[in-house]
Amino acid sequence: MSVSSDVNAETAEQFNTYMKRYPELYQSLASCVQEHLSSQTPVILDLGAGTGLLTLELQLRYPTATLLGLDPLRTMLRLAKDNTRETSSSAVHWLQGVSEALPLKSGMVEGVVTRFSLPYWNQPEKSFQEINRVLKPGGVVILQGLNKDYPRWKLALLRLLMRLRTAPKNVITYHLDAYKIAHTRAWVEDLFTSTGFRLLLSSGKPWDWQFLIIAQKTQG
Repeated sequence: MSVSSDVNAETAEQFNTYMKRYPELYQSLASCVQEHLSSQTPVILDLGAGTGLLTLELQLRYPTATLLGLDPLRTMLRLAKDNTRETSSSAVHWLQGVSEALPLKSGMVEGVVTRFSLPYWNQPEKSFQEINRVLKPGGVVILQGLNKDYPRWKLALLRLLMRLRTAPKNVITYHLDAYKIAHTRAWVEDLFTSTGFRLLLSSGKPWDWQFLIIAQKTQG
């Protein structure tokens, strides 16, 4: 997850257009955020925000929230700003940066949500320590991760399905290559507990394509 890396504009736009076809993916995760954050005026960090589609959904659900969308890729951030420009009911601030050096003050956010960005973090342990730092005591992390144990034959079927759904070649490659650097759910659970978090929920069958982990920063 390097600040200097980027994707070309065509790939970013194709990814943005394709993912807009599946708003239920972002709606489901946003609902999960609502279930675990009691404040109506929270500060929420969307870590690895990409083109901002999850941030957009959070805007709709939290009209009085302060939303921070962080991504290392300039091209993605430009699209994120466009996607959220017309929905101005909540404050949105876009930041370019990396997970292992969050450009935020300690203890300033109630919640961190991240969707499939973990494989791109260069230093996961340091990144989790940074998340812990910027969270208030009792703050919550909601992490949706790609499952490294997802069978290869299912990946082949996923490739075929995306082709049938007319996904651009670059988008298919982007999705499937992420599994090569993904992590197991057990590994992520251990990383949470070793960096000062208490697990609230860990869900996903062993061979599912994804898993969901919700953890809370300890009060100490």
